[in-house]
Amino acid sequence: MRNYTIIAAVALAVVTSPVVANRPNETQYLSAKTPIGRLLADPEARAAINKRFPVLLQSKAVKSGMADRMTLRSLQRFKPNIFSDASLAAIDADFAQLANN
Repeated sequence: MRNYTIIAAVALAVVTSPVVANRPNETQYLSAKTPIGRLLADPEARAAINKRFPVLLQSKAVKSGMADRMTLRSLQRFKPNIFSDASLAAIDADFAQLANN
C-alpha cells in the first residue's frame, strides 16, 4: 500500500509540475522550427501552406524533396517578398489553430 501512495504522489507531482503543465503542445508546428517535409506530411498543415503560399507546393525543390529539411522561415532569405515576417506570423497562427483542434 505504501508503494502505491509513493507512486501516486510522484505522478501527481509530475502532472502538476509547472514545467510539465506549461510545456507547449509538441504537435504545434512553427515556421521557424518545423521542417517543410513534416508539415507537408500532415494534410491539415499542407492545406494551411497551400492557402498562404500556393506557389511553394509547385516549386521543384518541394516536389523533389530537396526542401524537406528546410523550414518556412529559412526560405525568407531567398524569397523575402513571399515569406515576409507578416506571412510567417499568419501561418504560425494557422498552425496554432490546428494544434488547438
